[in-house]
Amino acid sequence: MKPDRKSLKKISYAILAAFAAGFIFVWLINFAVKETGRGMTYGADAVPQKQAALVLGARVHEGGRLSDMFRDRVETAISLYEAGKVGKILVSGDHGRNNYDEVNAAKDYLLEKGVPAEDIFLDHAGFDTYDSVYRAGDVF
Repeated sequence: MKPDRKSLKKISYAILAAFAAGFIFVWLINFAVKETGRGMTYGADAVPQKQAALVLGARVHEGGRLSDMFRDRVETAISLYEAGKVGKILVSGDHGRNNYDEVNAAKDYLLEKGVPAEDIFLDHAGFDTYDSVYRAGDVF
């Protein structure tokens, strides 16, 4: 049995309403996140001078190649270091297995980019953001 024109119209309106509701929901969440973070983020030129930059770990591919997200984090730390905003770089990440090492992959990248070894510190036990932030303040 073929749906009649009236049924197709109702289905079309239902689909359109679902898409509109989804769009509004995503827009509201984005707005809420932006408003909550207002005043708590900095542009690169407005970052206050600090002792160190904390680089949170992220995925490392075979051969020690940094994922795009991780490379972006490390590059941001390099920019802050080169601008004199930070004196040291603390890389925190997962090194809980012999065959997976986020922190040394980042260290190798930093060294390749000219950051001196004495200005790089490694936290091999930064298994999640909480651990990394806690250890940055209380251990390092």
